[in-house]
Amino acid sequence: MEDKEIIGILDGLISKRVNESEIIEYKTNLFDKEMFGKYISALSNSAALLDEKRAYIFWGIEDGTFNVVGTSFEPFNCKLNGSNELLIPWLTKMTGDFEFEFRKIEYRGKNIIVLLIPAARWVETKFKGIAYIRIESQTTTLDKYPDKKRLLWKKLVQETFEEGNAATAKTEKDVLDLLDYASYYKFLNKRIPGNNRDIITMLLNEGCITNELSVSSVYNITNLGALLFAKNLEDFHGLSNKAIRIIKYKGINRLEAESDFTFPEGYACGFPRLLNVVKNMLPKKEVFENGIRTLRYAYPEIVLRELIPNALIHQDFMIKGQQPRIEIFDDRIEITNAGEPLIPTNRFLDMTPISRNEALARMMHKLRICEERGSGIDRVLDAIEKNKMPALVIKSEHSSVISSVYLYKSWNQLTKEDKINLCYQHCCYLFYLEQKVMTNQSLRERFNVKDMNHAVISRVISDTRKEGLIKGTAENAKKYIPFWA
Repeated sequence: MEDKEIIGILDGLISKRVNESEIIEYKTNLFDKEMFGKYISALSNSAALLDEKRAYIFWGIEDGTFNVVGTSFEPFNCKLNGSNELLIPWLTKMTGDFEFEFRKIEYRGKNIIVLLIPAARWVETKFKGIAYIRIESQTTTLDKYPDKKRLLWKKLVQETFEEGNAATAKTEKDVLDLLDYASYYKFLNKRIPGNNRDIITMLLNEGCITNELSVSSVYNITNLGALLFAKNLEDFHGLSNKAIRIIKYKGINRLEAESDFTFPEGYACGFPRLLNVVKNMLPKKEVFENGIRTLRYAYPEIVLRELIPNALIHQDFMIKGQQPRIEIFDDRIEITNAGEPLIPTNRFLDMTPISRNEALARMMHKLRICEERGSGIDRVLDAIEKNKMPALVIKSEHSSVISSVYLYKSWNQLTKEDKINLCYQHCCYLFYLEQKVMTNQSLRERFNVKDMNHAVISRVISDTRKEGLIKGTAENAKKYIPFWA
């Protein structure tokens, strides 16, 4: 938080004469060191209870009168009584390395000290192992108020990654400079409002920003807002490693990369450009259709439009050091996102998708970037079937989900595993999307195998049954349905 934002908050508090409360404390000079830790715990827990992002202690402001008197308190070189130990390291140790921050500013010609106290996240904030709470402007132990303790725990476990802060204490101008808000209106075919206040209101309503305090024009940009609309994710500490990495290799392995770069823009505002970047790296050829020369790409565009957003909205943001990747090989595209799958990978078609990031999924759908159901796998399989491509392969490896789409392969180029995967997906496609059953004939047509070679298709069906992926119907053992049907 910059000094100008702190000054903006102070202006709001003093002009509106906001008294001490669950998240505000005014002091003139130093008080007992034990109270420091108790205040940090109490104010942090109270901020979480009130859905505020942080709480504050101001030194140099008189409580009740709001007179700006300044302070001689110097926390940065303050030592504990009878000891050479400095106050801040001691407080850090006693509160479990909690990320509070002292700031010194000049305000109306006076020295002011501010203690910024983040709201508790995931667990209660404690001092010497005890959790405290504010009751109006009084500090007491949380255990005395079991109802508040239950409510606090409920709020702590309910907070999602999307609700967390990507950037804090930003002015209205900062917000509009950092976020590509214009893309929101473009996706929805709406006119951009003529005044900034309406844009800020939209961002607040969509959960892209929050008020730092209701009495000030200072804002926090949420992880949701940054992930969707960041002009550059490098501007947001902690999210740069969630930008999409695109790698194009020579050949079918990772021995040599032709290009390797990170796409910097937010997932929503940058998606049209991301799609064009990826498409331009794919094999393509010019064809004449109805007398018009057009470019035809080796992969159906709908496959990219569905699998890329799907990977983004289902990633586990709690896993550090893994960014979403799009890897392009001569024979396939691999799209990777961090996180174990929440449903079995061979049930992505028929089972209702479960998203770790519901707010992100909801906004991506609202902006018409991804399908309402949340997966789009049915549309991917439809395109793969109609273009006679090998099966979509979805695997879970090393706490990641990898979706692989392959270029066309002839019958002789397919491995046994390829044939089993394709047989199963063809069976799922017919049953789930066409309300039909699979037969030897339908699979021959899918593989482009002549009728005289029906025996080789029978072997594929037999191999797939042995894997437990398909079964015969009750009426006819030569008609097949998925194992889950």
